[in-house]
Amino acid sequence: MSNDPLLPYLIEIIQCPEAEGVILSGGFGIRLKQAFLRSSQQQTLISEVPTARATQDIDLILALDFWIQTEKAKGFKEVLDRLGYVVNQYSWQFRKPIAPENLQHILLDLQARQPRTEERVNVQDRPPQVGRGMGTGISGRQTLEAFAVEDSPQSITITTEQGEYSVLVPHPYAWLNLKVAAAHDWLKERAGEIPPKTDRETGVSRRLKHVLDVYILVAMLTEVELSEAIQLAETYREHPQAEKIRREAIELWGKPDAAGFLEMQRYVRQVYADAVEIDYTLFWTEGLRVALGIEIAL
Repeated sequence: MSNDPLLPYLIEIIQCPEAEGVILSGGFGIRLKQAFLRSSQQQTLISEVPTARATQDIDLILALDFWIQTEKAKGFKEVLDRLGYVVNQYSWQFRKPIAPENLQHILLDLQARQPRTEERVNVQDRPPQVGRGMGTGISGRQTLEAFAVEDSPQSITITTEQGEYSVLVPHPYAWLNLKVAAAHDWLKERAGEIPPKTDRETGVSRRLKHVLDVYILVAMLTEVELSEAIQLAETYREHPQAEKIRREAIELWGKPDAAGFLEMQRYVRQVYADAVEIDYTLFWTEGLRVALGIEIAL
């Protein structure tokens, strides 16, 4: 993992004191957690799983405290300025040129959960941006499915030739909610409800990647994490987004011939030369259904 092309750009951000508390998500975050689990030899729900794929994006989730205490957001913006990032889209997406004539660049996406009612007194919420117009220079792309992302984020260790670094990633419960919602967009795309996003090289929907990411996140569950996920699922049982995502999960994977599971199998065969067998019982019955608190008769 020390040779991952995105790693130096992540490290130069997270080692700055002003970045304390940022949470790494996305496919890159999944890849780093896979490497951490392998190096620490932890037992997980499913042992054989393909490596997560990621684009040239770094997805960071900022806690609401960054805008409740606006000096934190201003400090983080100063870090981005110092490292050479410029606004790419609105004030939640930045890019950093990494090749002559700006032919290539790193994309940095900033996300935030929706402020709760009591937090809106201190944080401006102008969907789809959290914290916009507060004079900090940055906002977070409002992510409704990130409702639990600030609950029990996990610290993982990244080992490089230069040393060890700690980075926060979402708790599996929060991460699964994020990725199930993203995977369901693929189902809506297939039904023609939203415009397609197709990878030019493979011709495969770019949203299909999220379907496999859900499988990888389930595969990485440890016994302790699954127990914690059950507790978090109970905490958020009545949350409208949690209820919505549980329904989406059932639609995608609730039975062996569900579209999500069938497409997951096909995608693995198409994209990975070292295709692995996907165990439906482990993935759904003992994994995702339990982690999200889904109570249905299969």
